[in-house]
Amino acid sequence: MPLRRLIAAGTDLPLHIDNGAKTLGQAEMWFGVGRRRRMARVTSHDKTLQKLQDRL
Repeated sequence: MPLRRLIAAGTDLPLHIDNGAKTLGQAEMWFGVGRRRRMARVTSHDKTLQKLQDRL
């Protein structure tokens, strides 16, 4: 069963699932350092990337 359907079953609120890096960037533009800028660059480094790098 898709994740969206499972989560939506528990709420009447609208639900949108997106990529974590995209949502991080949007949050920075709304609430973080990007509030006073037209453009900003956000980089994300998660444990998945680090585990892949450790294997190389």
